[in-house]
Amino acid sequence: MNIRFILLGIFEPRSGNGSGGLNIKRTANELLTQKDWKLASADDNKVFAGNSIPEYFFTWQFIHQHQTLDYLFRADNILKLDEEELILYTDESNEQGQMTRRINTYRH
Repeated sequence: MNIRFILLGIFEPRSGNGSGGLNIKRTANELLTQKDWKLASADDNKVFAGNSIPEYFFTWQFIHQHQTLDYLFRADNILKLDEEELILYTDESNEQGQMTRRINTYRH
């Protein structure tokens, strides 16, 4: 299965479909693959815009009861996934051995 991210370098999915206020629950797969995701901000609070960001296609899978996105080369935890926003995070150790959290936000 391929997903398309435009980038630099669980949950309870809910969705309103605009048809008379019906609330349709979408699967995590549907939410993740319905449209392209663009990196909106990274943990350094930069906001990205324009078309100069390269596109990457890669294989992925959900693990840990759809709470983690495994790309084969790395895994990110899902903080939020809905119709408009995907927020991924990874906890890492810095050079001093302290835990830090890297957060990336993607939007359509």
